[in-house]
Amino acid sequence: MVSNSNSDWGLLRLRAIESGDLPTIQQWQTSPELRDQFVGWPLPINENQVREWWLDQDRTPTPQKITFCIEYDNEPVGVLSVSELNWIHRSGSVSIYIGESGLRGKGLGKKSLLISSDFVFRSLGFQRLAARIAADNLASIQAFKSVGFSHEGTLRNYYFLEGSWSNAVLMGLLTSDDRQALPLDANSLGGRGLFASSNLEEGTER
Repeated sequence: MVSNSNSDWGLLRLRAIESGDLPTIQQWQTSPELRDQFVGWPLPINENQVREWWLDQDRTPTPQKITFCIEYDNEPVGVLSVSELNWIHRSGSVSIYIGESGLRGKGLGKKSLLISSDFVFRSLGFQRLAARIAADNLASIQAFKSVGFSHEGTLRNYYFLEGSWSNAVLMGLLTSDDRQALPLDANSLGGRGLFASSNLEEGTER
């Protein structure tokens, strides 16, 4: 069971996705609930496609996406990605889902957003993160707001799901914004290798 107190920060960490995580991720990504709530790929996904998705992230000299496995109490529970990385303008987009349905609504998404945004701003020197969220996904919108993201606009008819169009909410966070601080007892990024075979360095240990 996940506690709602701050005492469980030490049980949560973001790490590189490893090959052993891929079957679990494939199950999450084919879940109709996740597809509808987090606007995943609407077509069936097999494990080979998930493996290619995973391998593609290390095939460019300059990463365009950094994807983390969200781990709680030594078990994978979700995925967080920082994509559309612009190394000139120092901006990117973040997306997240908690794959284990029993652990949603427990604050793990909010805490993962805090850890990742701290890393992107402090260690990578980025100045902006954006997020596009389905307008009816109120829980995710609230989680992003609680970290410091601001509503920046509405993208009309942005998603096509179950035969109808849905809007998306555009949210943004700047390094200069008044954002929530990362607790001192939160785990830093890293572990057995944050970026697998990429040429970026691990986040500095606290």
